[in-house]
Amino acid sequence: MSIKLNLEDTIAFERPLTRVVKQNLTIQNPHDKPVAFKVKTTAPKLYCVRPNSDVIPPNGSIDVQIMLQAQREEPPLDVKCRDKFLILSTYVNEVTEKMGITELWNHVEENDKSKKTIHQHKLRCVYVQSKEAETNTAATPAAAPAPAANLTSITPVATAPAAAQANAAANDANTKGSQKDQEDVIEKMKAMERELNKYKEAEKLEVKTGFPPSIYILISLIIAAIAYFITTK
Repeated sequence: MSIKLNLEDTIAFERPLTRVVKQNLTIQNPHDKPVAFKVKTTAPKLYCVRPNSDVIPPNGSIDVQIMLQAQREEPPLDVKCRDKFLILSTYVNEVTEKMGITELWNHVEENDKSKKTIHQHKLRCVYVQSKEAETNTAATPAAAPAPAANLTSITPVATAPAAAQANAAANDANTKGSQKDQEDVIEKMKAMERELNKYKEAEKLEVKTGFPPSIYILISLIIAAIAYFITTK
């Protein structure tokens, strides 16, 4: 003998659990005899079952409402519910059909020690997310990777020593170039000073030799030009 349930092995209660959560259980009697049923749970203080026992007529069914009482705090998502329900069923015979439902079950459980006439169906309780919560979780985009701006901001700091070295090398090169230019100018000034001395000597020669000083000046200019081009190279 067996009854049929609209649930197979589990009974699900939808979060949030800080409110009363209701679940319907349909029990069907597929037999041509009346069947009595009784609902038990491992956590009677947490659940309210209406009705928790009754008689189902032949080929009939009954809806049972199971309510999970509101909890003070929402359990973690990874918590596993250990609550269970046990649905007992038995045929109603000529002796028990005249009894009330409470007396009927007391009589059956006291006289049937082997439990052969009692059928058992177990349901395990589970906590599930609401469809809306599952949709929101699926629609939430993955966390974007950290922007690369931080890396680029570090780059100038990392390359600062190299830039400083390049600047120092450029400054050294400029300093050396300036020193060389100064040396060239000094050399040219010395060459011109020597040429002036030659002009003075030429004037003395004119007095002694009688040659015009323009000849000596021309020769001196030619020599100065040659010296200038040599020093610029």
